[in-house]
Amino acid sequence: DPRADIGAAYRRALTLAAALGSGLLMPMGFEYATRRGFDVARAGPQDFERARQEAALDLTQAVREANQLSERVATQWHNGEMRALTGPEARATVVLRADAPDVRQAARALVVVVNPDLSHDSPLDTALVPLPPVAGAAFGRPKLLDGALDLTHPLSPGEVRLARFERVPDIL
Repeated sequence: DPRADIGAAYRRALTLAAALGSGLLMPMGFEYATRRGFDVARAGPQDFERARQEAALDLTQAVREANQLSERVATQWHNGEMRALTGPEARATVVLRADAPDVRQAARALVVVVNPDLSHDSPLDTALVPLPPVAGAAFGRPKLLDGALDLTHPLSPGEVRLARFERVPDIL
């Protein structure tokens, strides 16, 4: 959408990569949203300075925050099972990342809520407290990892919201 905020798209990509991946790898110049190609063998400080001066965006702080989030996620949820909690019809996407290869053995989970729309707010049409049965285990006591309002408030365009859930005892 030409009305979309390109900065929101870049920040969403960074946060999603940090929350769902096992590290970050990005092309040179990404931090300035440059379209300039860099030749790793020939690029020098002047090329980066030119990219910074021409930049429509400065994403260096967002890259720092994504690196910190990636490190935090990697230490707590490394190689944990991931599963979608929403289907393709949902307006917001919700993914659970457990701290164990099998969610049934997990002690905690990271829930990633994403508004894929870069132009419009999105209501969260999936209840997250409690998590739906598709989560595969009973998790509760959510704590937001970011500065979001709460888990029920509509998401801003491109917003990614993260919450940590703790395992609660199974009901027998």
